[in-house]
Order: sequence, then structure tokens, then C-alpha cells
Amino acid sequence: MALKFLACTVRPLNPSFADLILELWYKLECIDQAIIYEERSGVNLGNFMALEEQITLPELKRWKKIRLQDYENLKSRKKARITVVFVSGGPGVGKGTQCARVAKEFDFCHISVGDLLREEAKSPTSPYRDFIPESIQKSVLLPA
Repeated sequence: MALKFLACTVRPLNPSFADLILELWYKLECIDQAIIYEERSGVNLGNFMALEEQITLPELKRWKKIRLQDYENLKSRKKARITVVFVSGGPGVGKGTQCARVAKEFDFCHISVGDLLREEAKSPTSPYRDFIPESIQKSVLLPA
């Protein structure tokens, strides 16, 4: 919105520069939206990255560089093989013990939902502070 405001401000004095600001901003916005959409949907929108060559306004170069780095990070994450293992079971059956062993042996990261919930319940500002202990007691992680 700031660049649209700037274009409106500049237009009476220099209409062609105002048009250039908007044209370059829209190209950057296309890149930005393509990155967001590809991240959420998985659809390859790399062809939008060709627009970056047309973004020449010095004031937009920093933003362009940041967004292109975000896109490179997204591509790296998509190439990485990620294994996710969910372990479920009743209270006290050894989920934590087994998961700790598997995490150590296979260099996995062990994230315990119970540990996360207990940590959240300790927070005095958490809106779920009163709900979590009852939920854990009843073995209900999420209300249906």
C-alpha cells in the first residue's frame, strides 16, 4: 500500500514515474504471491521468478533479494526428504521411551505433544491454561 500511496503522490508531478513504480511493484507482488501459493499448494510457479529481471527500481532491490532468498529456501525444503512418524498409544505404554530410542538411533527430532501441552498449560497468559490439564486427564488431545 505504501508504494501505491507514493505513486498517487508522485502522479501529479511525474505520471510516468508513478506508472513505473506501480508496474515494478505489481511484478514484485506477482513474485511474492507465487512464492506464497507454491509454498501452500506445492504447485511449481517458478516461471514467475523470471519477472525479477524486470524489477530494476533501486528501492525494490532489497525486497526482491529477500523474496528470492525465501524462494530458494522453499526450493531447498521441497528437495529435502522429510520423514514424519506419529506414535500413538494410551498413557504409560512407553511411547516416550520408544520415541527417545528411535530419535537417538535414527537422528530424528522427538516432539512430544504431551510435553508441548504441559508447557503451554504452565503459561499464565495461555487461553488454554484451564482446558489442557482436563484434556490430558481425559486423554483427549483435541476436542471433537
